[in-house]
Amino acid sequence: MFVMSAMSSMFFLFSLLSLFFTGTEAAAVSAIPTLSYKFTLAALNTSLPNTNDTGVPLVLGQNGATDGMTFEVTSTYASYPYNDYPYISLNGGSLKAYRSSGISITNATTVQSGGELEWATSSFYSATPGTSYSAVTPPSGKYAVLAVFGNVDMWSLCPSRAFRGQNNVIYNVSTVASPYASYIPSDCCKVTLNIVPL
Repeated sequence: MFVMSAMSSMFFLFSLLSLFFTGTEAAAVSAIPTLSYKFTLAALNTSLPNTNDTGVPLVLGQNGATDGMTFEVTSTYASYPYNDYPYISLNGGSLKAYRSSGISITNATTVQSGGELEWATSSFYSATPGTSYSAVTPPSGKYAVLAVFGNVDMWSLCPSRAFRGQNNVIYNVSTVASPYASYIPSDCCKVTLNIVPL
């Protein structure tokens, strides 16, 4: 009799706790680390009206280079009108970008709080890919959305203050505090990153 009542109490407690889950916590439970299809990313504004339900197209914009390696940052196509990497894959929590030829030597790096969604490309060096990415299918939505550490609502689109700066995707922009930073949080808009199948 005691076992049954303990089990009933636990069931009641779990049911009660489930009422307090936010969308983000629920999304973390259903995060998918691998997708079977190639896709592109689009940023959908969550605070202002959008002209469509897909969002603005995102590409890999230039972000510097060193010997044997180039760096990219996820930017709007409007601010960097080149699409050298027309599709992306998600495998085991890692994002990989592909050239039109199907070759991929480009991986998304580990995203940092207050940092950009960055990529590294090299045929000489092996850059360690980030493994914290996943896809989450929202209860109401046409597309799955990109998550980091299970969070889907920490992305922002921010104009860079750098010379010829692009509009870039930033993770948890509220942690950008320095007055000398490339981004001003008040200039940013909150977005979700739609995964658009090809």
